[in-house]
Amino acid sequence: MLTEFVGVTDSLSPLYGGDVKELRFTGFDRQISIFLLKVGFEENGFCFLRERLEDVVDRLDGMVGWLTLCKSKVVEA
Repeated sequence: MLTEFVGVTDSLSPLYGGDVKELRFTGFDRQISIFLLKVGFEENGFCFLRERLEDVVDRLDGMVGWLTLCKSKVVEA
């Protein structure tokens, strides 16, 4: 889907024929995700119950961008 969106296979696209590099990323495991949120919150003066952190991690499935966004939204609120 991303290849079609960017247009590297579409001869009318300015990106047609360009060199494409693909990076595949799997999210963090559960323990690292919980640690990431815990440390991020503590650095900003927040403290959460482990159960709450586990709930967030279960919903976001270890995806770094979503974990970071979650922490940022809580801290700025």
